[in-house]
Amino acid sequence: MPRRLPGILAAVILGFSGLLLSPAPHALAQDGGCGVIVDNANVVDDGKLQPVINDLIRVGADPHIVTANNLGHHPTLDALVDAQWKSCPNWKATNGGRKSNLVVFAISIQDRQVGIFPTDGEPIDRAFEDAGGEQTIYSQYMGPKLRDGDFTAAFVAGMDRASDVISGAGRPQGGDVTNVDFGGVGKVIGWIFGLLILLGAIFAAIWYRRRILAERRTAAEALEAMRQRALRARDATTDILQALRDGQGETLRRARVVKYASIGGQQATELQEALATVTREIAAASDAMTGAASASANPDDTGLTQAVYEAMAQRYEGALQHAKTARDADQRITEIAKAIESELQQVTTALAEAEARLQNQQAAVEQLRAENIRVEIFDSQLETVIEHLAAAMADQGNLAALGALHRCNEALASNETALRELTERRAQLAQAIPALEARIAEVRASLDAAHQCFERISTAYAPDCWESIAGNGTEATTRINGADQALATAGRLSDISTQQWDAAAEAISAGNHLLDEAAGLLHSITALEQNLQRAQQQAQPEIDAAQADIDRAAAYIQQHDDDIRDSLEDDDLAQARATLEAACAEFAESQPNYLRVVELALAANAHADRILQQAMDEHESAERLRHQAATALSQAQAAVSKAAEYISDHRSDVGSAAESNLQNARRHLGTAQHHNDPANILRAAQSAKREADEAYRKAKRNFQDAEDERERARQRRSTSHNSSYGGGTSFSYTNIDFGGGSSWGSGGGGFDFGGSQGGSSGSWGGDSGGSQGGSSGSW
Repeated sequence: MPRRLPGILAAVILGFSGLLLSPAPHALAQDGGCGVIVDNANVVDDGKLQPVINDLIRVGADPHIVTANNLGHHPTLDALVDAQWKSCPNWKATNGGRKSNLVVFAISIQDRQVGIFPTDGEPIDRAFEDAGGEQTIYSQYMGPKLRDGDFTAAFVAGMDRASDVISGAGRPQGGDVTNVDFGGVGKVIGWIFGLLILLGAIFAAIWYRRRILAERRTAAEALEAMRQRALRARDATTDILQALRDGQGETLRRARVVKYASIGGQQATELQEALATVTREIAAASDAMTGAASASANPDDTGLTQAVYEAMAQRYEGALQHAKTARDADQRITEIAKAIESELQQVTTALAEAEARLQNQQAAVEQLRAENIRVEIFDSQLETVIEHLAAAMADQGNLAALGALHRCNEALASNETALRELTERRAQLAQAIPALEARIAEVRASLDAAHQCFERISTAYAPDCWESIAGNGTEATTRINGADQALATAGRLSDISTQQWDAAAEAISAGNHLLDEAAGLLHSITALEQNLQRAQQQAQPEIDAAQADIDRAAAYIQQHDDDIRDSLEDDDLAQARATLEAACAEFAESQPNYLRVVELALAANAHADRILQQAMDEHESAERLRHQAATALSQAQAAVSKAAEYISDHRSDVGSAAESNLQNARRHLGTAQHHNDPANILRAAQSAKREADEAYRKAKRNFQDAEDERERARQRRSTSHNSSYGGGTSFSYTNIDFGGGSSWGSGGGGFDFGGSQGGSSGSWGGDSGGSQGGSSGSW
């Protein structure tokens, strides 16, 4: 933001405060009903009045418009305007009297009075008198608009003429002609308010100045912070690289890797990888530093932009990241070396522990040998352990001993795993073989029970009832025999002479699988017998239930035959009966298939239930349709009757279109009344109602149009018969009647347009002395 902006802002605020202290323009509304327009009757359009109000202001007048529904407790319109003036300070001059340029246009709707009230004796009042008086404005300009009921247009015409009259008389003189006078108290309040605005502008300028300075200080601090960030990254990278490149440090790092890598294993691999990382990341950091240094800008320089410092910081921070990675890898080399050195110091203890583990494994192998378990593989592994342990003891105190000790411990761990697995496998076989033997005996015992069950089924029931289990017993026997063979195989493979532990476990698993299949085959036989017995018990009840449901559906269809489609009885119900007859025929056989009987009976029952539900739905749907048709017919009859009566009552005004719609409605109604089918009745009745409603709508519109035309004719006749001209002035709402007479006093405050009534009304002078020449009238 430019530096001169605070001064400009202060000047703008001071200028605004000056405007506030100057006389305010007229407002269309003010508190207390003292604005330019006081529309208590709510009959004028403020927007349309504003241009003529501005014209009056430009010629030096202070115009005001007052509308009222009635005079209320005021005897005259003059008195109503006088009370309004007394309650409005902005209508008064500085001396408390009326403003010299005040002119009030007032109207009372219910009392049919209108008036123009300039300040008596002032230039505006004299201008009206020279132009023929206010009554000329009433009769020639405002009267025609009031007759039409357009109050806004009446005021516009009257005020526009008043502006021409005042302009022709010259601009009134006096300090309160062109300016709104706030009065003494108003000026003091205005000066105080202006002073407060001025002080606020000063404080705003000071605050804004401080804000600008603070923003600049914040920006400078951010710029310096970014420069320091670049400096810190550059210096930190330089320090790390110097430390890593130190001659003694680099020599020690490489010596450690060469020395300790000789022990082999994971630690040697990690040492070599860490050394490669150090070398690679130092080179990367050096390249990044070289690139940053070759740039034209330097973080030691001041006065550069934020973007330049940020770019430098990013380059140096990239180099710093490489340097930190190299430093971490160097620290990892140191950690591994220290760990190896610590192990060297504990070689004696570790050798003793390895020797103890070796003795335990040797004892375990001897125990297996005593049990005639082949242990050749363990003997070979133990010999390897002994070789590594001997080498470690021989080189005790140097790195070779540590490597040999590591290899010794790896061999011991492998032996321990193999011994544990062998022990667990033998224990599992020791339990699995007897369990398989017991299960074979259990399934073989159930074979006899299943055979007896099959004999009962084949004797009592038809062959197609038990054909699904034919051969189950033979298949089960074959599988039991297979399980016997698997048991024998497992015993042989787990024997001391064979010791094929894994193959023995597989044989046991195969034997259990064969027993699972045999048990399933035998269970199917016993389960079938239970199902056949249950079906035999259920056959007759299910047949009876199906017959009852079929009879219920048939009875319902017969009861509501007219509402239900024929196919439901002829096709669907017939199919349900055929299914039940098939169930009965099977049940009558010498050896029935009870499962088939129950299946057919259940199917017939379910089919009958569906038929009954469909029949009930169709009957209920028909009932609803009949109700809708009856309702629609009743509504159509009412609508036709309503339209016919209205057209008959207003036949002279109703056109042929409405008559045509009524004829169509009667035709549709007759169709609905002579139909028996509810759907046809509903359609015809709805059409009749639509046509009747349209006939009524058109007839009503025809009558209203005719009424409007008759009213316009009456108004034309009234206008031509009620216009007359005579001495005096009067004004009525629907016509202009210049009859009666008018009387004017030097202090007359109103003019009454009322047929034969004339004269002056009210007094404008009040307590201020004098009187206001004004006139009011009724229209």
